[in-house]
Amino acid sequence: SNPKATINLDDLPSQFSWKDYNGDWTSPVKDQAYPVYCGSCYIFGTWAAFEAAINIASGYPTTDVDLSEQYGLSCINAGCNGCGGGWGSTMIENIVSTEPGQQGNGINGTPLESCMPYTATDYIPCDDKCPDWDYHTEPILDPDDTLWQIADWGWTSAFNYNNPNDWATIKSWLMTYGPLAVTMAWDNGIQNFVDTYHNPTDVYQVDSSGSTNHIILLCGWVDDDSILNGGYWILKNSHGTVQGYGGFCNIAYGCNRLASSECSWIIAEEWPEEEQGEGPINPAVAVFSNFDYSTEDSAKCPHPDEIINFQDESRGPVVLWNWDFDGDGEWDISGMGHHQQNPEWTYDHEGTYQVTLEVWASGGLSNRLTKTVQVKDIWPPIAVSKPDYYGGKDNEIYFDGRYSYDPDGSIASYIWDFNGDGTIDSTQPYYTYTYPDQNGEYEATLTVYDDEGAANTVTIPVKIDKTVPPITKVIAGCVDQEKDLWFNSKVMIELQSTDWSGLSRFNYKIDNGNWQQKYCQGELEYSFSFYIQTPGVHNIQYYAKDIIGNIESTKTVNIGIDKNIPTINYILDGDKIGDDVYITPVIVTVNANDADSGVETIAYRIDAGDWIEYISPFTINQGGPHIVNLAVKDKAGNTVDGTFTLKLEYAPSIPKISGPSSGKPNNEYTFSFTSYDENNDQIAYYVDWGDGTNTGWSSYVNSGK
Repeated sequence: SNPKATINLDDLPSQFSWKDYNGDWTSPVKDQAYPVYCGSCYIFGTWAAFEAAINIASGYPTTDVDLSEQYGLSCINAGCNGCGGGWGSTMIENIVSTEPGQQGNGINGTPLESCMPYTATDYIPCDDKCPDWDYHTEPILDPDDTLWQIADWGWTSAFNYNNPNDWATIKSWLMTYGPLAVTMAWDNGIQNFVDTYHNPTDVYQVDSSGSTNHIILLCGWVDDDSILNGGYWILKNSHGTVQGYGGFCNIAYGCNRLASSECSWIIAEEWPEEEQGEGPINPAVAVFSNFDYSTEDSAKCPHPDEIINFQDESRGPVVLWNWDFDGDGEWDISGMGHHQQNPEWTYDHEGTYQVTLEVWASGGLSNRLTKTVQVKDIWPPIAVSKPDYYGGKDNEIYFDGRYSYDPDGSIASYIWDFNGDGTIDSTQPYYTYTYPDQNGEYEATLTVYDDEGAANTVTIPVKIDKTVPPITKVIAGCVDQEKDLWFNSKVMIELQSTDWSGLSRFNYKIDNGNWQQKYCQGELEYSFSFYIQTPGVHNIQYYAKDIIGNIESTKTVNIGIDKNIPTINYILDGDKIGDDVYITPVIVTVNANDADSGVETIAYRIDAGDWIEYISPFTINQGGPHIVNLAVKDKAGNTVDGTFTLKLEYAPSIPKISGPSSGKPNNEYTFSFTSYDENNDQIAYYVDWGDGTNTGWSSYVNSGK
């Protein structure tokens, strides 16, 4: 077996990635939006963690079992909203559950992609999976199994995305359990970033204030003081390989609420010992590349022709160091001595350089890390204001710019513009400014100049909040919408409130219960969650109060739980000559009803063709036997399907007559008659000669004879 080492928080390396840990243990990148958009990230992110766990259990990084995300949409979607979104932890609960129906489909596990291919729709019935979908060997799995099961799993919603202590715990989970399925706020900013930047060293360094709306795979991290908040996370997305670098991207620590709502790990079943590979390397014998650099004058930014001292800070039993200082893929310095471990380098002109250190252990294990080094002739100062943001009722604010610094010199002057009107309000390092005693938004700026004349400006948002109340929204089953919603099992309700000055408390009640309070302790953003699971419509009322005393008006949303499947029937309209045999085109009318949540979609397919959404009656006019499948989904996600058969028989074509058009009495003439039948049935002929005589029905002959 391949036991996983539990990592002490004090022993974490400065960088780690399951993409480069004696192999790439992640499965290939997929696209949740192909062939059409579907909000199924909660399935793709979770399945990606499951597939990586199978690779780790097998001991081979290229095992790459491809699991069926459609199974998650069609068969075990309880508590979620199909293509409308859901929670990863809920999906894992459904995978391991042996409850019947959408809550577990009666067995732990999910089948292969080949058993139930992805269609990016949530109305495909569960019965569309392959016949042997539940084939699984016991007690030890077989690599040829169709169904793959989870051995153990866990999750938490307790992480704070901008807390370094929680970052350390997340890192230890990564090394202990494998890649993690985590939530985040995926907004236009990071979407534009992955559409534009495609280098593995590119890092998104902006924190969004948006709400959690995406689940993604967390694969590793890199500590780097040149990056916002001291480093970045390595992510695998489910939007195809065109975005980012092959479907992966990097985001700075403490950004976009990463892992704050949900962080899940999965352990796959134990692999047969005789077929198991070596597995990931033990951290005790692994090497982890890391380095720093400095100059003689300790400037944060080196200058051209200045000697740069590179210091190796790698972890593990390193015996060989390879350095590439200009990103051309060629080793500039390589060796096993002190000068190769901690080399000196000089750049002759300004630029941004990708520096790579590759380290090797004596056993043949290696690891590499790339960092960006900027070389500039003159470095500008860095303007820093305290506070860097203000929101509150006080209109008299103390600003301090003495936290500003210059990487290669000193600060020479300060210029403050407190209301954004373009005029200088103060040239002191610190100042108390009085704003009008009313609601208002301002952009204060601090510009600092260094002793070389270079400048830098920082903007400080200021919000004077006298009367503006908080804003609260409800997220039901990961669906961020202010409207009534239906679900078919217990559902997580998350209430999120924001206020530019800070939240005091949150009030809510369910149905006719008592009002309950949550204290927010001045947070600008606050959220909490609870579950609803009893059938019926539940009324949720809520409002928030900020620290100034502004109170939000009470809002209401209705959440329904509907566990009953819809009903379905159909009407066939056409001329018949027997049971289910028609001689004219058949008009099919489908009726569906759901007494609780109501019908959302009706779909049909003819003779195993593509599924078509039912809008109005459709016509079957092609001759021959037909099998028609029907599928109905209600607004809560409950589904029902049906099947009927019919046969369409058309009359043969009008005969073509060949023979003379005139003649003489008492002479014998020859005529031929030819007719065609669409179904190739045999044809008999009856001839009326026009003189009162006839030839009775002939024997049957083939169509076209």
